[in-house]
Amino acid sequence: MFTCSSYLKNHTHPSANPMNKFLSTLINTAMAVLITAFYCLSFASADPTAQAEDAYPLGDRLTAIQRPIHSIPELTFPDDTFDIHVSAPESTTDFQASLRYGDYHVDLPIVAAAYDPASQWHVLTVKTPAPRLYELFDLVLRADGMEPDTAVNAVKVEPAQDNTWYFVHITDTHLTTHQYSSNSGYVNDMTEVDDFIAVIDDINIINPKFVLLTGDVINEGELEDYLTARYFSITKNTMQRLEVPIYLVSGNHDVGGWNATPPPAGTARNNWYDFFGWDILKHPNGIYPY
Repeated sequence: MFTCSSYLKNHTHPSANPMNKFLSTLINTAMAVLITAFYCLSFASADPTAQAEDAYPLGDRLTAIQRPIHSIPELTFPDDTFDIHVSAPESTTDFQASLRYGDYHVDLPIVAAAYDPASQWHVLTVKTPAPRLYELFDLVLRADGMEPDTAVNAVKVEPAQDNTWYFVHITDTHLTTHQYSSNSGYVNDMTEVDDFIAVIDDINIINPKFVLLTGDVINEGELEDYLTARYFSITKNTMQRLEVPIYLVSGNHDVGGWNATPPPAGTARNNWYDFFGWDILKHPNGIYPY
């Protein structure tokens, strides 16, 4: 481990000539002091609990596709229709939608399209094709003047509409840890993630119609960009291991915020809107007041 004293001790080198030895020692000592001061000040100013900026892969934040999305998926069957809600300028045209599962793609024919000025969303009605695979698909959307967008695990296509089915209810996953950022030792504690992965593995074997996760998905809702803890990113990336649709309900830990966590009020709520829906809720307009 680097210490502030070790650099001085290890970087003063004698020379054969006494005068050269004195000058060399003086110069080396001065350089060592400056370098040591730089490192010590750098370490002192760094937050010891902060994660490296790229410690965890960033999760997908909502951009164009607003519904169906990972946290509010669509269950459909051949010849059924469903709506895709898209946040894009009114002038956006030539929408193209498709479903993707691995290397397999199938187009979604658009049978109607309209622009809602209140939400500033396009509403595309698409018809579900009969795919070669009945799986949980990613939804892919393209349009002129818009970056392609993908909603992972957003559409489940089934052979037919079911009259009877079962689902799995889980709650209070408190990802990534039950410890708070004010506690020592919370950094890199992934105990709740490990538990959640074990539950996901079991759910994939049970293969229910869907999963309902009723709140307190995340333990401390401010911890996405703050301290680069990436709680929302880790949560969303972990949930993508599920092979069945999942519906999320927010809890107080997800959107309520904590006085002990420095980010301003509303940070947790806005993190939820960014990852699980919707950005429009940051600006209540009467149509979506909450």
